[in-house]
Amino acid sequence: GYLIRVAEAPGNAAHANNLSNNLWLACLALTTSHYGAVAPLTHYGRAICVVLMSLGPVLLVAAALSLSAALHLSPLELRATATFRRERARFHVRLAAVRIIQFVYRRKEGKTIRIGNHLITTKRQIEESLALLFAALSSAIQDLHEIGATFDSSPRAQNKRNAS
Repeated sequence: GYLIRVAEAPGNAAHANNLSNNLWLACLALTTSHYGAVAPLTHYGRAICVVLMSLGPVLLVAAALSLSAALHLSPLELRATATFRRERARFHVRLAAVRIIQFVYRRKEGKTIRIGNHLITTKRQIEESLALLFAALSSAIQDLHEIGATFDSSPRAQNKRNAS
């Protein structure tokens, strides 16, 4: 802005007297969105705007690259994310299995069976509920396999995975 003010002083008093116009002109030049409402009149002012127009995209790319680098995960963060996904998938398999075991136990003991707020009483409701519980277990196991994890989390299985 100040360079434009100095360059435009001899030829254009409006730019020279008002620093906000010069800053506005510099911003327009940096963003390459110049509409012509405010324009430099001297050759030096135009040269400064050309330099600013050339620097605008370069500064934008530099800002985008630095943001991208800041958001990039390190190898340790990638490993932690993969571990979290594996453990979450294993948790969902265990949870689905526990729900099936609870359902079967309650049915065998003659206790009332509730899923959410719904009381399960008829044979058809029991069959549908078991089918849904097994579908949830199947989906959880499929998710576990899709991320390349196994359900066996014993130390022996972990040592085998680490060795290979």
